[in-house]
Amino acid sequence: MELNSRKIFINTSMLYLRMLMTMFVGIYTSRVVLNVLGFADYGIYNVVGGIIIMFSFFNNAMGTATGRYITTAIGENNKRKLRKIFSHTVIIHILIALVVLLMAETIGLWFLNYHMDIPSDRIIAANWVYQFSVFSSIIFISSNPYYSFIIGYEHMHFYAIASVVDSFLKLGVVFLLQFINEDKLITWAILTFIISFISRMMFRTYAKLKFTSCKFEYSLDKKLIKEMGFMANWSLLGFVADATKGQGVNILLNTFFGVVVNAARGVAYQVDGVVRGFVNNFQTAINPQITKSYASNNIAYMYKIVQQGSKFSFFLLFLITLPLLIETDYVIVLWLKNVPDNTVLFCRLILINSLIESISGPLITAAYATKKIRKLQIAVSFLNILILPISYSFLKLGYDAYYPFIISIIISLLVLISRIFIVNRIIKLPTREYFLNVILKIILVSVLAPIVPLILSESTSNDFYNFLIVGFSSVGCLMLFIYTIGINNEDKVFFKKIIQKKLSKQSNN
Repeated sequence: MELNSRKIFINTSMLYLRMLMTMFVGIYTSRVVLNVLGFADYGIYNVVGGIIIMFSFFNNAMGTATGRYITTAIGENNKRKLRKIFSHTVIIHILIALVVLLMAETIGLWFLNYHMDIPSDRIIAANWVYQFSVFSSIIFISSNPYYSFIIGYEHMHFYAIASVVDSFLKLGVVFLLQFINEDKLITWAILTFIISFISRMMFRTYAKLKFTSCKFEYSLDKKLIKEMGFMANWSLLGFVADATKGQGVNILLNTFFGVVVNAARGVAYQVDGVVRGFVNNFQTAINPQITKSYASNNIAYMYKIVQQGSKFSFFLLFLITLPLLIETDYVIVLWLKNVPDNTVLFCRLILINSLIESISGPLITAAYATKKIRKLQIAVSFLNILILPISYSFLKLGYDAYYPFIISIIISLLVLISRIFIVNRIIKLPTREYFLNVILKIILVSVLAPIVPLILSESTSNDFYNFLIVGFSSVGCLMLFIYTIGINNEDKVFFKKIIQKKLSKQSNN
């Protein structure tokens, strides 16, 4: 257990190092791309790419099943089974890529040209963006089994390196984009596709060279395909709901308000993507441990890591989002200078929603480890799908563009409660202990920590020094309340051991 905890710490550290580097590059590139493309073209790029994401729910569903089966086989140390699973997943993902291609070139193309609110003089550029988004999606889908091997074996150092390379390639493209006289939107779509291709080839090559089981051998095990298909079917329902909740609402906003609102949403989700990286990296590091602990029947450890994972996921994200939530106005203007209308409000609402959703990650992984996901997916998917018709009703009645985000927050709270009780039935997770040790402590920290930063924000001017004061006070208050209220003695002992080991290692060096 101590070895696993140290492995989680090392992997998380690698992922955070990667994230810090990609974050700074991403912040700069987003600003330049928005200024070079303009609000309208930036909005087109976001909403057109969203159509392809809608069709990618097949890949997302199968990708989840693939990751689960590969990680379980690794935990069982079954090389023969692992090679067999890999070969089957390669075939399945190629078929998924063909299905996505067919849907994208028929339904998607028709919807883009006849139902999207895109300026007539930019429809040709939008089609170019669409086609290269399709190509990127196909490359991504076909390389999913190789990616799952890298994550399953917890080779986070390569994952970090590949992500940093991807970010710096995008940085180079951004510099190049400013000096190109051709249509910048089309150029950006072509160059980002090339980067996507290079990035995925890196994952594929590394997996082939590093893992002996990552070798294709044609075989057809109907029982295995049926098992994986069953799990993917229920995952599919969840990803259809997620696509409806995310890109469905994006398309809905385009229909009612046009591409500039899509640009505002795109910027807000860019901020959300940066801060979500903090919790996604942590969850990427702990997810294989949850799956492997279940596969090895170490249920007590799984309970522990699910609770710690939920709690620390929220706290890690809150450390970043609290100063951003208070000083969103200043940060967005400092970052972009030219800001689309509604961006600040969209950003705040999306960050709040992400905080709520961050708690669920370990619960989802634990459920998937058991393969008993039917009830969970039905309940969660039903709630998430409701966001689209409810949002449509409000927008049709003339409500503002931010109402879908408020609806999403309310639904996310209901989804979290549903997940806790359903996962309790699946893995016998002690619900009372989870509410007391996780939810109650999250609520207490969330209520108490912002008080001082909010008072300081109101009593000082809106400038860089105020942002620093609010930022440091937010982190300080959060750390204080997390340590005194948010974590228990077992968590404190764990962190003390980690710090002591690091200090002793440094002194020996």
